[in-house]
Amino acid sequence: CWCCMFLAARAAMTRGRVPAGAVALLALLATMTQATELTFDMEPHHTACFYAEVKDEEVTVEYQVVYGGRLDIDVEVKGPGDREIWRQQRSQTGTHTFDAPSPGEYSFCFSNQFSTVAHKTVYIDIEVGDEAEIQDDISTHHTALTQMETMLVEIHGSLKKVEGFQTRHRLREATHRLTA
Repeated sequence: CWCCMFLAARAAMTRGRVPAGAVALLALLATMTQATELTFDMEPHHTACFYAEVKDEEVTVEYQVVYGGRLDIDVEVKGPGDREIWRQQRSQTGTHTFDAPSPGEYSFCFSNQFSTVAHKTVYIDIEVGDEAEIQDDISTHHTALTQMETMLVEIHGSLKKVEGFQTRHRLREATHRLTA
């Protein structure tokens, strides 16, 4: 289920561990709010990893360094058995989509190891599986759609596009506000 993407939400820091209570709270909030987006701060020489249980689904990871230093970060995605799926070094922004080769726990790690002074603010969006399309529910509808139902389907699609545009503009504004 895409809304439960952080079923096993854990944050591992290279210097110390996050308290178990904080991890449990993060996991609970992630499932309660059905959020797939997160913005977090990273200190120099740290790595933050997020985990998701994935079946045979499509996975998309999107990230952007919003603030800090040269706006770059290392990204690594690993599958079950620590098998590397994708890696990007010293990148400001990026998106990667892949089909999970096998079910299991996947890790999405963001590293600021190379930075000696600058802390970074990083935005991530990890989507596991496809969002249940409103069309799937309609296919079980045995009668023709009313004009109202047709308009609702179109409005739903438009609102999803607007949500994506708002996220991108929010990130762009935050990046430029801090560099101005």
